Amino acid sequence: MWPKVFLIFLAIHQLFYWVYTWQIKEYRFDRWWNWLINDSKWWWKQFDVLKWYRPKVTIRTVLTLLVGLVTIWLMWPWWWFLGIILGGLVTKIWEPLFNWQKKRIINKAKILMRKSKGVVIGITGSFGKSTVKEMLVEVLSNKYRVVSTPKNINSEIGVAQTVLGWSDNYEIAIVEMGAYKIGEIMAICDIVLPKYGVITGLGDQHLSLFGSIENIKKAKYELIECLPVIGKGWVIDKDFSINNAKNIKEDQNGVFFKYEGTKFEVPILGKQLISNVIAVIKVAEELGMTKQEIAVRLKNLDVNNYWPKKVVVNENLVVIDNSYNASVNSFLSLLDYVKTWKGYKKILVTPGMIELSKNEEKDHELVGVNLKEIDSVLLTNDKNFSQLNRWDNVKVVNLSKLLEEIKKNIYGKTLVIFKSRTPRSIIDQVINRK
Repeated sequence: MWPKVFLIFLAIHQLFYWVYTWQIKEYRFDRWWNWLINDSKWWWKQFDVLKWYRPKVTIRTVLTLLVGLVTIWLMWPWWWFLGIILGGLVTKIWEPLFNWQKKRIINKAKILMRKSKGVVIGITGSFGKSTVKEMLVEVLSNKYRVVSTPKNINSEIGVAQTVLGWSDNYEIAIVEMGAYKIGEIMAICDIVLPKYGVITGLGDQHLSLFGSIENIKKAKYELIECLPVIGKGWVIDKDFSINNAKNIKEDQNGVFFKYEGTKFEVPILGKQLISNVIAVIKVAEELGMTKQEIAVRLKNLDVNNYWPKKVVVNENLVVIDNSYNASVNSFLSLLDYVKTWKGYKKILVTPGMIELSKNEEKDHELVGVNLKEIDSVLLTNDKNFSQLNRWDNVKVVNLSKLLEEIKKNIYGKTLVIFKSRTPRSIIDQVINRK
């Protein structure tokens, strides 16, 4: 009796686990397969009944779970060891239905955008997309009626769904565009018809999906190629760079610099983000704002909209939350920024970086070289331990023990830095520490 109950329990746990993994990979086989071959821990995670994986409640997940549960009942006792196969098959059986729905939504969005008189600004790149988008929204909203894609919504279907929710009286629409393969930026451009475009940093993020740096560049440059003759595009580190800024200074609260004769004070963390600020200045000027107007808006940015985020917990504890981005460029920028925190013990919490393919070891070695000033690195994925442990300051910690290990390291003036994906619950518990 009890063995059977346990196996049923395990089968249901597996079903939830595999539906969850398909959902976070956006039901894309390329992303799911890439994760499967690069994450060596998936095998035992599906049997770890102490942790339950809860997919977001959608029509697709509910239907998938229901079919999966019926299948468990019909195929018992032969199902329990086929979780990985059934999880994928049950998830994919809805593909035709949801593809039809996806095309319907995209077509409706195209019709709306072709009727719109608003100006569209497209933003893409390997990293920095959301930062430029959010800054542009704040700067331009002072003068125009602005809409934008929310948070990190940047896929074809995500953009289309967002378009359907916009009011019809906007003057400027700012659209973040993401991609995992060639052709996906072009597909988004076909929906929103951008007049202006910005390509932020180009790097090797998602290299394992694109296959090469050349493919990444080709995919991102689709934005520039889709612009009309009367439009204009800018590429960071090609059309301009941080070197165009003069008298650069930074502290724990922001950056200060002069650009083309105008002084700028911006509450963003890390001087490497200045190139993103210059992109915003150029677009805003093209749309009719003066540098003085732009400088005022940039000085008063809402710091909660940007990564990294700084949280002063108390007089001795500060948290730097950069758990959103995982590119090597943002990692190095963060490590450069934390040098401003003199006299603080520095604790870095990270799982490392993913989807780097052949550049994985090289990129982690580069980060490892720059970890000299970090007192303790708590690594939640042991895959790149040797590359990161250049200064013998890295310790591999299981997620179940992570919070306890962080608390052990908090004494005196301490800076806790979260980089790349870390469970939100752990970050919040550290931030809410009194």
